[in-house]
Amino acid sequence: MKLSRCKRKNIKLFRISHPGDAWDWVDWQWTGAERFDDPKAEYRVLYTGKTLRACLLEVLAHFRPDPALVADMEDIVEDDEAIPTAPAGEIGYEWAADRRIGTAHATAHTCVVTEAETIAWLRATLKIPGLDAAMLKDARERKVTQAVSRALFEETACDALEYRSRHGDSEQLWAIYEREPNARAACLSRCETLPFEPAHPDVVNVFKLFGLTWKAVTVPAVEDLPIPVATTSVEEFYAKAFPETNGVPTPMTALGCAWLWLDALDQGDETAAKALTHQPEEWLDKDWHDAHSMQAEATAFPAATVSPVEDAIPPNIAQAVHVPLGGSPLPDAPSGAYEIFGNVPNGTPPVYIAVINLKGTSEWRVAGVGIEAPMPSFWFNGPSPRAARGDLTKYHLAALMRRLEKIDGE
Repeated sequence: MKLSRCKRKNIKLFRISHPGDAWDWVDWQWTGAERFDDPKAEYRVLYTGKTLRACLLEVLAHFRPDPALVADMEDIVEDDEAIPTAPAGEIGYEWAADRRIGTAHATAHTCVVTEAETIAWLRATLKIPGLDAAMLKDARERKVTQAVSRALFEETACDALEYRSRHGDSEQLWAIYEREPNARAACLSRCETLPFEPAHPDVVNVFKLFGLTWKAVTVPAVEDLPIPVATTSVEEFYAKAFPETNGVPTPMTALGCAWLWLDALDQGDETAAKALTHQPEEWLDKDWHDAHSMQAEATAFPAATVSPVEDAIPPNIAQAVHVPLGGSPLPDAPSGAYEIFGNVPNGTPPVYIAVINLKGTSEWRVAGVGIEAPMPSFWFNGPSPRAARGDLTKYHLAALMRRLEKIDGE
């Protein structure tokens, strides 16, 4: 009996993942529960879509508000003194910050799972009563779909399975097999990993389709503001510091990103701080400790940015600025900025937060922080340190010399 197989060439695929390389295989501890995972746990599967919208439909579906539950909740009268109930279908921005979008091109031999020929072969091979396309699309039939995955993995040399999304037949999905253990799937090329953008048109479209909303950013009270502390009203501070986003700090601006990052450090929120950080995996524990110390030493947030002195900005970065803290007054600071936080003491070593905007994205991320001197632009990508006192260039050169001396000694 013949299977439905195809030879696909240069097909663009999308994937939504957690931070890191979007096209790396997931850790074994997270395998075994998804639709086409191996029931014997001997190979892994990458779940991808032919459009970003297809991926979003899959990962956001479980956030959809239940219409019946929403109706019941509307009948509940909340006690003002009780803990307020979060609206159904509301997602926090931290979810987006902890996601990445992967793009790649695939040239692969595939097997179309829900074609009539494949279903006939599976019925004869697996002897599962009632096996049909509807069963293969049913998210509850994990034992069936995983058995299908195993059978096609063993009996064919296909690189991937093709199947239709249960959220709409127009959306096509791929499940790529791990044929070579721990190696990048050979069928993939031009793999990229990009930040997740809440304002992306496909995200907006799926949010509207599923009735989802982003959780509103809460403006803290004065006593909850991180160091440095504002001396005016909260409303005036936010209005002056973040006018582009209607007085709300968001990662959509350099200042908003820096402020949220500082707030995360001050609150000890490691997850939020890393979500707002470029290449957080390159930060050592010492970097985070030094960054927290520098944040605590800062005495003012001028609500200004300083351009990098040199031009050697990595090609993957669209824009880069330094957000200074607690230094002597800057000539290009906006009018009234220092009144927000009071006087800035002369002679205070300035702290510089390096904030970058990657090409193809609308959000900013913190690339590093330094006191006395800003991080050189050519270090925005790369290994530690991500935080240091003094000139980071000298630090890196000294570290390089120590490594060379160690190699010579060996």
